[in-house]
Amino acid sequence: MKKLIVAAILLSSSLMVYSQKNEKEVLSYKHSIGLGAGFTTGVGISYRFVPKKLGFQVNLGPMYSNYGKDIKVSLGLTLLDKFFEGKWCNLYFYVANNLRYTKNSDGQLFLGDMPNNGNSISNNTETYHLNSGLGMGWEFNTQKPVVFNFMMGYAQYNGFEKLRPTIEGAIYYRIGTKKS
Repeated sequence: MKKLIVAAILLSSSLMVYSQKNEKEVLSYKHSIGLGAGFTTGVGISYRFVPKKLGFQVNLGPMYSNYGKDIKVSLGLTLLDKFFEGKWCNLYFYVANNLRYTKNSDGQLFLGDMPNNGNSISNNTETYHLNSGLGMGWEFNTQKPVVFNFMMGYAQYNGFEKLRPTIEGAIYYRIGTKKS
């Protein structure tokens, strides 16, 4: 009986020591990296920094085709204002701007019978478009390092040529640090 009591005391004391060493760490997620796509937030690789209530997000997506003759670049900057932080979901307002640059090279138009006669015209076009929007966003699965974002709002396209509803989305891997 004494051996059983001593074993129970040793077991319970070792469990108490183990539980003190393995306290659940509380992490702060300020930095995130992922992939985002949206009409006003931009398309491409995304970096997000939200230290407390206010934060920002940058999306960058360079694309090319036709062996580099056709180039598209999407650069988005989004300001975030978190107004609700829950256990499984965060809510925030956003204001976003996306600058899209496009350069197309349709080749050369030859004016003579031979390409080397010096009479050719290059047909290159460059365009810039600015889309802006505002709305509300949801961040899901906030207890985990991988989170999903969904944004919905209203946007202007190409200098108020169009005014329409918009949706944006992203998936992020959050980089956690211990809260102090």
